[in-house]
Amino acid sequence: MLDVKIGAQPILWKNTPLEAVAREAAELGYDGIEAPVAAYRDRPDDLRRLLDETGLEVCGTFTGGYFIDPATREAEIRNVVETAKLLPQFGCTTLISAPGGLRKDRKAYSLWEYRSFCEALNEIGRRVADFGVTQVFHNHAWTLIETRLEVDLLCEHTDPRYLKMGFDTGHLHLGWADPVEVMEAYGDRVAYLHIKDACGRADYWDGIKNDEGCWVELGAGEVDLAGIIRVLDQHNFTGWLCYEQDNSQKPARESAALSIAHLKKLLAARQ
Repeated sequence: MLDVKIGAQPILWKNTPLEAVAREAAELGYDGIEAPVAAYRDRPDDLRRLLDETGLEVCGTFTGGYFIDPATREAEIRNVVETAKLLPQFGCTTLISAPGGLRKDRKAYSLWEYRSFCEALNEIGRRVADFGVTQVFHNHAWTLIETRLEVDLLCEHTDPRYLKMGFDTGHLHLGWADPVEVMEAYGDRVAYLHIKDACGRADYWDGIKNDEGCWVELGAGEVDLAGIIRVLDQHNFTGWLCYEQDNSQKPARESAALSIAHLKKLLAARQ
């Protein structure tokens, strides 16, 4: 049986302090916030007070790296692990790992580099498991892991014990994948979800991304969100559905209100 909480990703609220985002998200009925816990490394009491005040939980925190350059790989791994160490004090157990963006000087990556990337994620997962944190992977258009083929490669070369999936449904769509098919293939490995709607597909122009106009409120785009909820239900998913919308033509509060209403409608329909 599906058992979820609904989180909010602050990226929608451009240049707005987390404190204001959290209060607004709580007023709209969200259960949690994807908080940048590293920003509170030296002032953890400030984040704890905010959580107490709003009643929100920290559903996860976002990290990333390239992990393919031997000269910087270990430092990148340590940086992610140090961030993960902060999570338990805020009652959070989900570390989100994402790949760095495509570099303009690169047209392709080698299989060795993909395997190096996967080995780094396995190593991060091993280290963070020591303090009760689960690493989930966030796919992203215009990065090393964009297409269904790359998602399959990632899953084949990473250990499910150390890397769960925290798919971004909008970026799966942009990467020319069918999010429902991906969820069906890897549903047992999904431990977190960026629930996102989108229009259009990713394209390339000298390695520079253009996502203007592709992000929309939940239910306003091309992603089969009802199908995704159905598959999660079949896999007895328990965890966070974190609403994310990179930008909007509407005020952030309006977009967030429309999206949580649509998501709650989808969740109620399957009962």
